[in-house]
Amino acid sequence: MVRPRASHTCAATLTTELARASGIERPRKQERLADAGELPPWLGDPALHRSHRSALVRKDPDFYGPRFPGVPADLPYVWPKSDRERMTDP
Repeated sequence: MVRPRASHTCAATLTTELARASGIERPRKQERLADAGELPPWLGDPALHRSHRSALVRKDPDFYGPRFPGVPADLPYVWPKSDRERMTDP
């Protein structure tokens, strides 16, 4: 059984890591990122999103199954290649 979900823990962690790695204290909204051509190319990729929904269904079918009807629980993850240069720690 999966434990209750914690609210917004990913957002807090990502914001903290962004500030640590880049000095950017406040992430831009999606609309501003789109205007700047900075959204990742995989955003909206049906295969990627379906594969990640499948993993959620696999982890907690009672909770996620009804949220993603018709998504099987056995799809492999789809991991796109990055369109960014790899950054190294300073």
